[in-house]
Amino acid sequence: MDFKYNKSSAETIPPPLDRTVRNPEGWTDEPPTLIKGEFMWMINALIDENGDLVDKWTRPIRITGEQGPQGEPGEGEPGVSYKTVFAYKSSVEEPEKPVGGTWDPETNKVTYPEGWQGND
Repeated sequence: MDFKYNKSSAETIPPPLDRTVRNPEGWTDEPPTLIKGEFMWMINALIDENGDLVDKWTRPIRITGEQGPQGEPGEGEPGVSYKTVFAYKSSVEEPEKPVGGTWDPETNKVTYPEGWQGND
């Protein structure tokens, strides 16, 4: 499967596309950088082991839209920091739930519960 990207300033009209060409003009492997008023479009096609199209590219679909309004402020206390980490322990049997451990937001150092390791 191969994916390609293009952009246009038209919200409902995709960029030109020859669906039968392996590398359609203007369509790239990397998503383009957009500016206000531009929309990103995507196509995909099944590619065989020789790198050839198995069938035509799909019709373009728009994968971006206009910027929405500012959302409501999130929950939590202003100035309070959080960090999510995953703790794990090698064990023959299912280990007990980890209890304890600390995180210092100043140094970003995590101390895991005894016998546990982490992902940071």
